[in-house]
Amino acid sequence: MPHSRQRNKHHHHAQQHHAPAAGTAKAKRSASVLMAIIFGVFGLAIGTYAGGKDLIWIIGGAILGILVGYFVGSRIDKTFAVK
Repeated sequence: MPHSRQRNKHHHHAQQHHAPAAGTAKAKRSASVLMAIIFGVFGLAIGTYAGGKDLIWIIGGAILGILVGYFVGSRIDKTFAVK
């Protein structure tokens, strides 16, 4: 059967790829925050054990634990970073 010359041909468009929605993308996980929290709790416990009820020892142990945990976590992040 003959085709009409005025008839438009079928257009095959390439599919458009959309970026995933902002809420569905996985957030980057950081080991430094998690390790800072864990080491901060341990530092708090060690400060309490070392200084008794002295608030300076408790706060100092917590701050020192947070700092050590942050640096340990940042080293873990650098070790497992995908290049």
